[in-house]
Amino acid sequence: MAKKTDLIVLELTSAIVMEGEIVTAGNLIEVTEKEARNLLARGKAVVADEQDVESAADADLTEMTVADLQKLAGDIGVEGFKSMKKDELIAAIEAASEASE
Repeated sequence: MAKKTDLIVLELTSAIVMEGEIVTAGNLIEVTEKEARNLLARGKAVVADEQDVESAADADLTEMTVADLQKLAGDIGVEGFKSMKKDELIAAIEAASEASE
């Protein structure tokens, strides 16, 4: 059985490329401990505080990029998210969120 990896939330201090997409400074990202250590050591990110994480959780989905929506959709288990358009991603994420409540 695979070990569950805890993710660490970081706030980027400069732009980086993740999964072929540019993620700009100020965005919150979730990464493994190994990735976090690398980004922190290189000065590319800082550990996000709890208030930043809560604000991001309350963010308006319509203000998110397609890449961010796809990442969120993948994280919560939405199937077929890679081929969805922005409005489809938002609907699928909202439906998945409501189903889990």
